[in-house]
Amino acid sequence: MILHLLFDDKFSDYVIKQFAAKEMQSDFVLVSHTRETKHFKSIDAVKLVNPNESSELEQLLADIGKYSSVIFHGLFHSWQEWLLNRWPEHVKIAWVCWGGEFYGQPDIRTTFLKPLSKCVDWIHRIRHENIQNDNVFPKEVIKKVNYCLTGLDAEYEYVRKYIGTNIIYLPYNYYSIDETLGSLRDARCTGQNIFLGNSATIENNHLETFLRLKRVGIGNKKIIVPLSYGSPWVRNMCLKVGRKLFGTNFCSLLNFMPREEYNATMLDCAVMIQAHLREQAHGNIVTGLWLGMRVYISEKGVDYQHFKSLGVHVFSIERNLTRDNQNALLPLTDEEVAMNRKLLLQNYGAESIKNKLNHLVDVLNK
Repeated sequence: MILHLLFDDKFSDYVIKQFAAKEMQSDFVLVSHTRETKHFKSIDAVKLVNPNESSELEQLLADIGKYSSVIFHGLFHSWQEWLLNRWPEHVKIAWVCWGGEFYGQPDIRTTFLKPLSKCVDWIHRIRHENIQNDNVFPKEVIKKVNYCLTGLDAEYEYVRKYIGTNIIYLPYNYYSIDETLGSLRDARCTGQNIFLGNSATIENNHLETFLRLKRVGIGNKKIIVPLSYGSPWVRNMCLKVGRKLFGTNFCSLLNFMPREEYNATMLDCAVMIQAHLREQAHGNIVTGLWLGMRVYISEKGVDYQHFKSLGVHVFSIERNLTRDNQNALLPLTDEEVAMNRKLLLQNYGAESIKNKLNHLVDVLNK
């Protein structure tokens, strides 16, 4: 049997939905201070453990021996470190890599920033000497993990080499393209606007993209920039610079939106730009491709490598998002959309996700 250790996050409900259907092969524990959760809805399907109550954590550790394996969904919290440092050797450890807990490591963090973003990040840190990255998880503790669960083999290879372990790769996605799209499965983008980034995090490299778009020229198109979560200082910087460069054509999404409403904003866009050098915004990219948007990704990032390896029509920010490219701000052709959808179904369709999940359960239940 597999134990899932969850916390209050929007992905946790997907875990319940996926694994609860696997004939009682999973138990679910939500580690939270309260039943009043912000994102998690399936509270009746989990056992609640308070991380501030040492007796509850100790009882959780004592019960772990009855499981074949445990899946940590993300590694961000001190209670996870506490458990891993006391782990029984016979219980396999699997970790769903969310990225934030890994890519923020001090010795690699700035390698995912383009020059201007790196400069403003450095200035911000100089001004706030005691700033810390709370997401970073101790590298030595990650070495205790047996399996890395991610949807990108390139990300796994990066993690494996950086951590320096023989961690094993298991392909895994929280949801299929059908679940991601919901009622928009048959929809196509019809607008002309530009969807840029996915959050108020410095790794979006917003500033470089703003300046590139200014050089390309956007005409009367709007730039839609999600900033509902991340760092307040990055949000404020984007609002200030974006409004100065583009005026009323700059449109920010500042509040959390349900997935259906969030996806609907993409229908008014012809282009998506994700300038991350690390894995991020993967679900946004898949949705944009399905809806027929011309998706630009930095060719230096793992997402670009991944989608190119699938044969999907994605484009390089560095080489294709230029003023002399007449198609730069146009949506994909019907033929390109059809090809993308075929390839996305092969890799993210319900049957593909089901097969990956079955393999994962077989391996972790042994």
